[in-house]
Amino acid sequence: MPVAFLLMPTYLTDEAGKYVPERVRSRARLVVLSDSLEPTKLAERLGLAPDESWLRGDRRHGGGQHLHHGFAIESRLPEVRSPEDHLADLVERLGPAALRVSALADDPEVHSARVWVSRHGENWNPGFSLTARLVRSLDALSLGLDIDVYVVSDADSSSDDPDLRPSAPH
Repeated sequence: MPVAFLLMPTYLTDEAGKYVPERVRSRARLVVLSDSLEPTKLAERLGLAPDESWLRGDRRHGGGQHLHHGFAIESRLPEVRSPEDHLADLVERLGPAALRVSALADDPEVHSARVWVSRHGENWNPGFSLTARLVRSLDALSLGLDIDVYVVSDADSSSDDPDLRPSAPH
């Protein structure tokens, strides 16, 4: 059954009532976590090199320590593209390794294998949609899907603070 997230259009305006385009940042990434398989083993099993990897106990960007070994593969698109575009790019990138991704997702040594999609925007009523084809592609990979939608203010969207930039939990 297709899943749809509806976007009810609301328009941002300046003090004079003129339309101001919303600044949106989106991202999609595969995150694989394991208690026993280090990132080199995860990469070997997938046949794909990670864009980011870490060991259990490594420092996290926002503070604290990683609880699991991890491996992440990102969409290659600019952050201004839609969440659906990012997800489609990531699925295409994983395509050559689809059977290995599915096997790894079902491996008992893997804590979780999920796709994280995030959208940061100024619209108080955000949303996006996924085509049935894209949902079927995710299902074929046996991956969970987490969707994070953040409403940020002007101050947040231009911040140099790394905690306000798009990032998926890991």
